[in-house]
Amino acid sequence: MKKILFILLSTAFLSSCSYGKFLETETKGEVSELIAMNNEQHILQMDDKITVSIWDHDNVSLGSLFSIYSANETFGKWVLIDSVGNATLPKLGDVHLAGLNCKEAANVIKAKLEKEILNPVVVVKILNREVTILGEVKTNGNFIIDKEHTAVYEIIGKSGGFLQYANTKKIQLIRDNRSFILDLSREDVRGIHAVNVQSGDIIFVPAKRGKNFDLSIQRIIPFASAITAIAVFTTLLK
Repeated sequence: MKKILFILLSTAFLSSCSYGKFLETETKGEVSELIAMNNEQHILQMDDKITVSIWDHDNVSLGSLFSIYSANETFGKWVLIDSVGNATLPKLGDVHLAGLNCKEAANVIKAKLEKEILNPVVVVKILNREVTILGEVKTNGNFIIDKEHTAVYEIIGKSGGFLQYANTKKIQLIRDNRSFILDLSREDVRGIHAVNVQSGDIIFVPAKRGKNFDLSIQRIIPFASAITAIAVFTTLLK
């Protein structure tokens, strides 16, 4: 029986070596680079869904923030940036917006509207900025960035938080095929915790090394207990 238990424990130990591995990328980056990019704004590109709100002019708005028209992606009005970087807007037709941030895009639209509207108030909003979270969090999947600046810990909060075996010292953030390792076990909330995510980021939370071992032991103990009981019963019969 000792030999059987040894084999079972050895199997559990070997399986513990295959814990959550990092996602492959071309290069690695420094966290300081992420912090330096904290204030960067999203640049409009093909397939971005945008709303255009013009104060007191619902007829030329797309999902106006200023009226009963919703700017929500599901129920509101929105338009896609097409393959050449244009957005087709009411009364204006195709307007080239790719390569601009929201404020710059609003200024371009404002300049075109000033021919017909006195001092138009224009707001451009992107609806489909997303971050992907994988690994040891409660809910894996894609999460919408609904603010201009959203920190890593806010997105993890949206996912339901870390699971028991999350390795918070080795969280991987992938941006533009570069890998950055974040230590979220630190208490410096003004540093790594405050790294802002960008649309298209992938956050991977690996498992601690002992996860597979613990889970294997949980499966082995009932089996080992059954073997022990059978051995005792057999001894009594003798």
